[in-house]
Amino acid sequence: MTILLYIAAVAAANIVTAATTPWDVGPFLITWGTWFAAVTFVLRDVIQLRHGRRIAYVAIGAGLAVAAVSSALLGDTEAVVVASGLAFGLSESLDTEVFTRLRAGLPLRVGVSGVIGGALDTSVFVIVGLSPLWSGIIPWSAVPNAILGVWLAKCLIQALAAVSWKALERTLVGTDTEPPVRAV
Repeated sequence: MTILLYIAAVAAANIVTAATTPWDVGPFLITWGTWFAAVTFVLRDVIQLRHGRRIAYVAIGAGLAVAAVSSALLGDTEAVVVASGLAFGLSESLDTEVFTRLRAGLPLRVGVSGVIGGALDTSVFVIVGLSPLWSGIIPWSAVPNAILGVWLAKCLIQALAAVSWKALERTLVGTDTEPPVRAV
């Protein structure tokens, strides 16, 4: 079930981003799909806790395929399709490895790995898919605020997940104890 939620969140992030106008918050532009993208980091952590790191990578592969296919089907530019897949694959992998190696309690591991993964996801997507580097959808002057706005939104989701981890754990992981993270 968690793997299906994860893949659905990946698809929702692309669909909602393509179908809506970004939210203008002061100097920041935040795509509405950002909220779903941030949830993928938490769900990936849950998948890793329930099924181990190998299955987490299988889920990442499935999510990567969904991200690329949904982006292409939505008519995104080549730059956005490539950026979406690249950002997703790199950031989810980084999140997985930070989550695995960080020696701390689960809430801190969820928060830290998601914040780091979110920073990579946002930076790669904006620079590769939106900046003048390839597409020119936004000018270089807008790149820092686009990255910062989206990353801050993702950090908010990670912080909420970290502080409410016990409730999430009972609901999604199905335990009140800290299960071991299985290595591959």
